Amino acid sequence: MQALVDWDLIQPLHATEAHGQNRGEAVLASAIEALQQSRYQDVLSSAVGRRVLGFESPTTTAGTDATEISVANLVVSFYQSHIGTWLSSAASTEAQQTVRYQVLVVGVALLQLFIQQCWTGPPVTVSLDSLLPERLIAACSTPEAWTKQALQGLEIDGEQPYHLTLDPILLLLARVLLVDVLCQLDGDAASPMATLLTEHLDTTTQLLIPPSMFWWAARCLRVQQTLLDEKSSTLRNQIHTLLQHTAAVLGSPACQASGTCQTLPAARVNELYARLVLEQGLVEQYYDHHDRAIVQFQKAQEASGLQWSVTGALGRRTKFQQFDVSQLVVVAESAKLTDESSFSAADRTNAASPTATQNGQPPSAQPEALLLNDDTLLEQTQF
Repeated sequence: MQALVDWDLIQPLHATEAHGQNRGEAVLASAIEALQQSRYQDVLSSAVGRRVLGFESPTTTAGTDATEISVANLVVSFYQSHIGTWLSSAASTEAQQTVRYQVLVVGVALLQLFIQQCWTGPPVTVSLDSLLPERLIAACSTPEAWTKQALQGLEIDGEQPYHLTLDPILLLLARVLLVDVLCQLDGDAASPMATLLTEHLDTTTQLLIPPSMFWWAARCLRVQQTLLDEKSSTLRNQIHTLLQHTAAVLGSPACQASGTCQTLPAARVNELYARLVLEQGLVEQYYDHHDRAIVQFQKAQEASGLQWSVTGALGRRTKFQQFDVSQLVVVAESAKLTDESSFSAADRTNAASPTATQNGQPPSAQPEALLLNDDTLLEQTQF
């Protein structure tokens, strides 16, 4: 799964730059910066992370005895109560919006840390006392019991997640924050995905919703699906609905009114839309809806401006070939994604320079190509 962060849709980052005196926005901007730099554990240990995870809140959830309900439901109940109380105490609309973005940032950090732990690496050491307040840790006697309960909390439609999954509590918490809390804060808690019906929300409420909230919730559920033995129709329907509403939010009047979409150059909007429909296509392909997947891939190609064709050319692929033979070639040309009119001269200089730094940090050391180191094949086809 691609770990792409749509930072241009996270409005408080821009708002903090304009209103740096606001302490809440400044703290949030610091957490977003750590998230951009893949310092996910720093996000969780920051003031934002500890507040969202309930370490600095006296909130107690009534009727959440672990002997009466499952541990997963206990976690959901606790955070719905905790975040709901936090929101109700916010003094202004801007403060409520900041709370939602803080929950979103911490949820994304948990999701990305889980992906790093299980797929991309490097592995990290995660302890329960860094993720959960004591009142939740006490629900299970040992970390092993918590792992078992977290895996049970990720079951759906009778399908169980892979039993050797590392630190499933990370994904469980990410799902609780991104799906069970954020996607139900403004709807009927008894109706799953109630707030996805944005036409039922007034304009003020729509302005409070982080524009990429539905997108991240869909990504979280996609990761949950990859852990299951078989495909879940419930997850498929939820992911499909979430991605559909992401597209609706991108072009909604509320998003335009908030100024978030207006600050994006047209090329950037097209890039975001291309990523969105590409992910929709990958979801359709995963669930064996290949015709629908092709339609989404074609939309992504059109939105991105990618032009490609399959052709042939004479060349050599092995070290021992004495003459050229026909080689299958894909000729592709990408569209220019950056709108130069929206960048300053310094931005254009940094973008053009391979040694440019951002925020005082050196450019990431990513290989342009991986060597085959094969006894027969050339590293690149010679044409």
